[in-house]
Amino acid sequence: MSSLEAATYDEFARMGGVTSAAQEPRFTPHPTDISERCALTRASDVRFERVEWFARDRIPYGGLTLLDGPGGVGKTTLMLGAIAAATRGEGFFDDASLDSGAAVALIIAEEDALGLLKAKLDLAGGDLSRVYFVDGVRLGGDLAPFEIPAGVEALEEAIVRTGATVVFVDALFSHLALEGEGRMSQQVRRAMRPLLKMIERTGVAFFAIRHWAKAHGAASSRALGSAELANVARSVLSFGQHPHEKDKFCLSPSKMNLACFPATLAYRIEEVATVDDDGNETVVTRAVLEGVVDDVTADDLAMRSPCDPDERSAAEDWLRSFLADGEAHLSTEVYAAARRATIGWAATLRRVATAIGVCKERVAGLAERGVAVGTWQLAPQSLAQPAARCDFHIGQPGDDCRRCGVAWAAHQIISETIDAD
Repeated sequence: MSSLEAATYDEFARMGGVTSAAQEPRFTPHPTDISERCALTRASDVRFERVEWFARDRIPYGGLTLLDGPGGVGKTTLMLGAIAAATRGEGFFDDASLDSGAAVALIIAEEDALGLLKAKLDLAGGDLSRVYFVDGVRLGGDLAPFEIPAGVEALEEAIVRTGATVVFVDALFSHLALEGEGRMSQQVRRAMRPLLKMIERTGVAFFAIRHWAKAHGAASSRALGSAELANVARSVLSFGQHPHEKDKFCLSPSKMNLACFPATLAYRIEEVATVDDDGNETVVTRAVLEGVVDDVTADDLAMRSPCDPDERSAAEDWLRSFLADGEAHLSTEVYAAARRATIGWAATLRRVATAIGVCKERVAGLAERGVAVGTWQLAPQSLAQPAARCDFHIGQPGDDCRRCGVAWAAHQIISETIDAD
């Protein structure tokens, strides 16, 4: 570069390198002057390929899809139906067919639920020989739980070895390990980067469940954890109870950056009689699609509606029923049963236990060894059943319900006065 060119470039850099439409830049650096430390790719060398879909306009291959919603609305059951169809080479949300039956890797937090998941896949007509449960990752001879990002490399090896084209995680935060310094958004982006690269390399359809927080609001802000997760996802689908029909649920898009927003779909959960592997009669649930819903959005699902039971009331009813025998139950047993019944958070359960007079005692033998396990037992005076409560309050705030007579504070609160039937 000549001294004149250098002086011109220095002046251009000092001015910020900004030019107006009428002012051409005085200096254009030659390609050989570009720093070699920064890796560059010309746009002309980048490949553009059409998007392939596991579910048209909802779940892409080669990208992360998040499945958001509260507990108890059949998120896992619905997606198991989609997975079962994929193992047969069929579409579930549309009529599209796959080239061949898909192999699927399932990463499940609750190991004791695997038998039930197998039964639901079988009931939905899935090819069980194509489904693999990820039991963990071998580290130095030991089997450790699968975590992101530490287990991503091992998961990629399993995907290649099995030919899997679908990966389902239930639930994401049970397997996401955040480490290092910085804000949560920075930790999330660091942890997710290896996973996103792996999804891109393998081209799998990768979808993972996230749970909603208790606070109500827009669907985009209700999910637990950092908003950075939604930022790195290609698609976010919201699940929830139908705002107007108590026995229906909906699946609605809250983010899609690869296509136009698809329609909201309604579905229901039904029970089907079957037998277990020992020949015992039992009941398993499955999801049935009900078609398109025109007047429900993801934000509608995220708002509390008269069909949405109050979490604390539901937890109280469940805990009274569980402890109704008057016996002392281990706290670990109570928590495990509550998780299986999708009853709120452990903190909610503890607050309810205090409110209804549950007697808690440490187990002496375990306490001596430093194990914090106790028993829960409903006090005799609390065994009496409370007054029956409506699904939601009828009347003015502060008054007893005109339908069932239970205090206003024990109901889900609604703003307007509704006449009793």
